[in-house]
Amino acid sequence: GMAKKPADRFASAGELAKAAAAAASGGQVPPAPAVAPAPAAVPVPSAPTSTRQFSAVYANPAGTGYTPYPPPEIRPPERPVRKSRFGPGQVALIVATIVLFGAAVVLAMQLFSGNQASAAPPQTTVAMPPPSVSTTTETVEPSTSTPSTTSTTSPTTTSPSTSGTPLPGVSGTDAQGFVGHAARCDAGSTPAAAIRTAQSLAVICETTPGSYYYHGERLRDGANVQLANAVPSGGGFDVANPADGARYEVRPDHLTIYSNGHVDSAEPALEYGSG
Repeated sequence: GMAKKPADRFASAGELAKAAAAAASGGQVPPAPAVAPAPAAVPVPSAPTSTRQFSAVYANPAGTGYTPYPPPEIRPPERPVRKSRFGPGQVALIVATIVLFGAAVVLAMQLFSGNQASAAPPQTTVAMPPPSVSTTTETVEPSTSTPSTTSTTSPTTTSPSTSGTPLPGVSGTDAQGFVGHAARCDAGSTPAAAIRTAQSLAVICETTPGSYYYHGERLRDGANVQLANAVPSGGGFDVANPADGARYEVRPDHLTIYSNGHVDSAEPALEYGSG
């Protein structure tokens, strides 16, 4: 009953006892009965599946338009990683360039404004055409009566008398010359001629018949000069300053001052009158 091989074992305890008694009596031990083979397993029919049967016309389920299982999940394509057009070094270089350019612009503006502030305003010089100069030459006999010559460059305050008839053709005058100005005749003399320009006033005074002197005034600062020995010339009067040699030419259309042979001042007449 304890044989290693299953085929040598007894099927029951009774057969084992018989074999043991036979062995004890010295008889032949009957062999173990052959074991009948196990019956073959009957296949169990499987349960019918729930899969839908398709006709032979559509062997492929996809051909029917009906898919019994869900379609595979479609994942969106991954977006490509956008790389920067400029590297860190290039970005730093661009920033540094912009900063330097801005600093240069600010510095240029400061320099430009500083130059404008320190620059002196331009001066405009208006050149006036010289008036026509008369070339008439006269020989004048010197006067036997020579009044003293007085030359001054400081403003003179005069208290004029406004009585008398004004000089014809010249506004702002009375019987002695220009009212409120230094260009006036002294007491005892009368105006023989007077001229007004944009820069000057001048009067020719007669002390005695044929004896004249010049009294002119610069309107800019009130400086005036009185010169003796004025002589009639070219429809007006000429007089010279013995101190510097300057010559004054009074005409109905201009007042011209010559110095060292050159025109020092040429002033067109605004008003002119003679007594």
